[in-house]
Order: sequence, then C-alpha cells, then structure tokens
Amino acid sequence: MKKTIFLDIDGTLLRHCGSLTNIFFEDSPQVLDGAIEKINEWESKGYNIILTTGRKECMRDITCRQLSRAGVF
Repeated sequence: MKKTIFLDIDGTLLRHCGSLTNIFFEDSPQVLDGAIEKINEWESKGYNIILTTGRKECMRDITCRQLSRAGVF
C-alpha cells in the first residue's frame, strides 16, 4: 500500500514569516534544514506528498513561486 504524507508549508517546510502579510514580501523563503532532502527521500520511495497550508487561496501564485524557488518539486 502506498503511503501518503501530509506536510504543512509554513513552519514545517519553510521558515514561518510571522504573518500572511509578510509572506507577500518574502522573495526567497528559507527552507528548514533537512526538509528538501526528506521530501526527495519520500518521493524516491513513491509516497504521495500533499502540501497543506493555512494560506489564503489568493496567495496560491506566490506560494507556488516560493516553493519553486525553494527547490520543492
């Protein structure tokens, strides 16, 4: 059976910026130590990885850009 990982973005994958407003001004978010390596490990094992967030829908584009810059597939 294939495993599924639910992973929060802010504070788990990326450094928490303090507020949703600050996220708009965070050009290059800081990835937390070991996060990318762990995601890559889970991906190589064939796990389903689902990113979750409390960010608003209107922040989808900026969130996608930040994740891409951070090296999250």
